[in-house]
Amino acid sequence: MSRLRGTAYRHGRWPGLGGLALLGLLAAACNGPAVISGEATLQDVYNNVQIAAADGPLEAARNGDIVGVGTRVQSADNSLVQVAFSAGPLVRLSSNTALVLEAAVAPETARLKLEAGRLRLSLFGFAFGVTTPLGYLRLSGFSEVQYLIGASPETGDDALILRCYSGPCRFEGAAAGLDLDNLEALTVTEGGLTLTRASLAELDLRQFIADNPGSVGAIASLTAAPTRTPTPTPVTPTATRTETAPPGATR
Repeated sequence: MSRLRGTAYRHGRWPGLGGLALLGLLAAACNGPAVISGEATLQDVYNNVQIAAADGPLEAARNGDIVGVGTRVQSADNSLVQVAFSAGPLVRLSSNTALVLEAAVAPETARLKLEAGRLRLSLFGFAFGVTTPLGYLRLSGFSEVQYLIGASPETGDDALILRCYSGPCRFEGAAAGLDLDNLEALTVTEGGLTLTRASLAELDLRQFIADNPGSVGAIASLTAAPTRTPTPTPVTPTATRTETAPPGATR
């Protein structure tokens, strides 16, 4: 796989949302119950998606397939699927994405292991953990997580990108931890040694909502977001690290 270049954010057109009454949805969404009850299932399976129970073989996925602890779900080129929890949270997998549902650790209500690809999460106040080779994410609002694998078999040229549309969003790595505000992004590179923090544009949030029907409450972040407009800033655990430019998504 090629190394990453360019910018890290997608842009698109904004469809109408039907009025500003939607602004109140996020506040209600962020007060979700403490535990997830019931099961998770696959929805909107499109093209080549596979599923495997714990230690089982991969099989073609179908709408309604149950996703339990240990279940692996992976999508191929030009393929999409979403994992829908019965209590409301939705996790959407883009193409070329692989995840495993792991056992939650308190105070989490669910934990996902992202091995590659991109997730769009609409969590409505539920506390989710997302583990990756470059660090752990604690999320409960609306966010997007992307893990890009570099050419090396090691993690040194991998990249983890977190876009926090509505938090709280927290990253915990071997060298440092960081909390993000609404409409902020974090890029983790160099094996987790370099953390680059930057602002998201309003258009990024609008694209997220356009791609994620049912997450329109996240638009409240436009008015609740901090007023500061930071430029991309490296947060480096070691004084010798000075990388500042986030890698671009090439897939």
